[in-house]
Amino acid sequence: MILVTGGTGFVGMNLLCHLTKFSTKIVALYRKNNIHIVKKFFHNNGKENYYNRIIWRKSDLENITTLDDAFEGITHVYHCAGYISFKKSNSKKLFDANYKATSNIVNFCINKKIKKLAYVSSIASLGEDESNYIYNDKKRTSYSYSKYLAEIEVLRGIEEGLPSVIINPGIIWGKCTRNSPQSKFEEMLEGFFCFYTKGKSGFVDILDVVELLIALMNSSISNERFVLVSENISYYSVLKRIKEKSHLKVFLLPLAKFWVYVLWVFDNLFSFLKFKNKTISFAFIKSIYSTKEYNGNKIIRFFPNFRYRKIF
Repeated sequence: MILVTGGTGFVGMNLLCHLTKFSTKIVALYRKNNIHIVKKFFHNNGKENYYNRIIWRKSDLENITTLDDAFEGITHVYHCAGYISFKKSNSKKLFDANYKATSNIVNFCINKKIKKLAYVSSIASLGEDESNYIYNDKKRTSYSYSKYLAEIEVLRGIEEGLPSVIINPGIIWGKCTRNSPQSKFEEMLEGFFCFYTKGKSGFVDILDVVELLIALMNSSISNERFVLVSENISYYSVLKRIKEKSHLKVFLLPLAKFWVYVLWVFDNLFSFLKFKNKTISFAFIKSIYSTKEYNGNKIIRFFPNFRYRKIF
């Protein structure tokens, strides 16, 4: 029987939508009472008949006492749950939701003799490539560091005999909920002006992510890590393409790094005066101006017939 953590999240619900086409024994975990958004997603995609194949179990991944029932009868685990935030004040929440929760999942997988674990990480955790686990750059966001620590826990599981695969998707493109990256980019264009930085990132389609996750789980491939990136695209190009596709008249204006540092100064000042929590970090500023490119071709060596979908 298959277990999916983060069943109400962006990746989780898309994965469930695909898995239910092939299996009737799927357990999905949820923490808050928001299962209705998954049911609505299945309805909008014409998959209402498949929704009833999901067995929902309430669990808090940070609390091991709630995981015993969740793992009952489970043989394979897709760990999609996680928390994304670039706010400095959310460091502890990121540590708990990404590192601590993954550590608990790995421990249960080992103790329950799970046949295989597939973990959804992020390109934010990467060193130079898939094989580099040396984290020598201190100027990383708390989110990046928490995902890196989570991957180290999966590596520990591998050392203890747990067959595992890790994927590091870029910015995952696709509409599903208001919290999806595509929805966030579209929200940026709702005003009269839209500011952008001169950075870029790797992007990948949500369908590629879930299809490759399933393919990796069903294969003999184990103890490998894969960057999943279809294209490296500048933030300006992304916003421009959305603007053209939606026929919007919003003005796109470049945001100089100087003004972001000015915001950083005020953010620290207001935090010092206890008016608000600290939001902006140097690591965040670095990340939104980064022009680093990611190579997602390793997966093609293992699946020669696979081709990434175009983002636009």
